[in-house]
Amino acid sequence: MMNKNELFKHHQRRIVNMSISTSAFRSQGKPNTIKSTREILYTLDLNQFKKSLETESYINYLDIQTKYFLDKLTDTYEVKWGTIRKGLNLFFRDVFYSAFMFKELGLNDSHFAQLEVPLDSYTGLGILEDANKITPTKLKWTTIKELTPQKSKQIQDFAKIVAEQIYQLESTADLDLIYWKREQAA
Repeated sequence: MMNKNELFKHHQRRIVNMSISTSAFRSQGKPNTIKSTREILYTLDLNQFKKSLETESYINYLDIQTKYFLDKLTDTYEVKWGTIRKGLNLFFRDVFYSAFMFKELGLNDSHFAQLEVPLDSYTGLGILEDANKITPTKLKWTTIKELTPQKSKQIQDFAKIVAEQIYQLESTADLDLIYWKREQAA
């Protein structure tokens, strides 16, 4: 009989495999980048993730995890900061989207509001386009590989404004649902 902890780890593995996909990591590093990223995420202690949300230190936690993944993957796989940040943001968002994980970790909507939107060309361009409707910005999207912590923060700040003022969302993480392949959805 499988215990609750084993079942939890199976759910974590499933979410890792769905969020760190060939689509999400297309042209982002050398072969086996996805496999190695997944292997690290399989072992991630999600109780530390929850603790960071409860203490409202999530962004600090996310920064530490981003650096950890970069240290593990950059030399061998030539992975960039933006790729790692996107992958982590996809994974943590998908943890929230899982009813099982939401319940087991004891998460709530105020925790979800702390998450970042996963940035890529779809979300980056969409956020900046919508941000310009509210307040003119000279910030331009380049590529996920060229994304820096500073530029990411600027776009995340605009994402908060857009999420609140245009879409009335409590979390910027949901903007990914709006922008991802938006032109194909019409």
